[in-house]
Amino acid sequence: MCFASHAPSNVERAANETLPPTRVTTSSSLTSCILAILLYPEVQKHAQAEIDAIVGQDQFPAFNDRDKLPYIGALIQELLRWAPVAPQGLLHRAMKEDVYEGYRIPKGATVIANIFSISRDEKMYLDPLEFRPERFLGSSPQLDPRKFIFGFGRRRCPGAHPLHDTIQAATERWDLIPGAFTIAKPLDARGEEITPPIEFENVGVFW
Repeated sequence: MCFASHAPSNVERAANETLPPTRVTTSSSLTSCILAILLYPEVQKHAQAEIDAIVGQDQFPAFNDRDKLPYIGALIQELLRWAPVAPQGLLHRAMKEDVYEGYRIPKGATVIANIFSISRDEKMYLDPLEFRPERFLGSSPQLDPRKFIFGFGRRRCPGAHPLHDTIQAATERWDLIPGAFTIAKPLDARGEEITPPIEFENVGVFW
């Protein structure tokens, strides 16, 4: 039986299911990126310096420049770890009974991976509350958050690659953030910097 006549509608339906959540998570990540830059201005300086040194000041980085921009890559990794887009991940269902570290998981049980907790695990990340891209550089980088931040197995988020590529493109080009201008904390009436609060909601995925 041929389903060719349904192909366009299937593609449209799949796009409608995938793209809206990706837009929301991308917006969330870019907002978190601006917050991180405000709180850690040295990150912005290092990123700008790397782009200026490798690409120059008269053009934006191209996709084939990515391997030459290790600090930018580490910045994206740290952003995904520091402010995970789905702190409680996606729901999974146990297909059969299992035991994990002494805990019985009955068949049919709903399992939620605590992404936020993993990203703050002090056994894997030194000073996990700090925004520190350098943790992913050097000869002994810490665990790449992309291994867990988008979920696991066949239920891994299908928008992982679009989200990562969009954030990387925006950060590399810096037409939304540093290359075109510098982000800095606002000043109060006395000329002192105003530090924005760090407020995250530990929620699941809804759309």
